[in-house]
Amino acid sequence: MTSGFIVRFIVQRPFEPFTITTADGREFHVPHPEYVGVGLGAQTVRYMHPNGQIEILDAALIVSIRTIYAADLSSYSE
Repeated sequence: MTSGFIVRFIVQRPFEPFTITTADGREFHVPHPEYVGVGLGAQTVRYMHPNGQIEILDAALIVSIRTIYAADLSSYSE
């Protein structure tokens, strides 16, 4: 998945919580935009676990992003 696509979910306003699923089936719940960080053109995604640990994910191994509510990405363009 491209980092630009992931950024859409982080910057949408109002923010909607979402879940990142990786190729190995792990799920990372993002309840607030401060839990995840990625730069445009980046190959990695920084995820902060609820206990404060930081995990770096390979953006190419992210296979899906699922929102809890319908996402409005119409105002974002790459």
